[in-house]
Amino acid sequence: MSYNTGKGDPVQHVQWFEEVVSIRQMLDGFKCRLFAITIKQKAREWFHQQLVNSISCLEDLR
Repeated sequence: MSYNTGKGDPVQHVQWFEEVVSIRQMLDGFKCRLFAITIKQKAREWFHQQLVNSISCLEDLR
């Protein structure tokens, strides 16, 4: 599994994640919850600073 630590390209990480989850048809909300476990350190800090319900689909992460 690839982790984004906040030092790499966040758009590239979202693209990688979309490729992984596109293997299975999943609801966007579920994909967003899964995405949260693929990020660490500064990326995770940023993610948790976002307003509740401000990210409802992967497109919102771009």
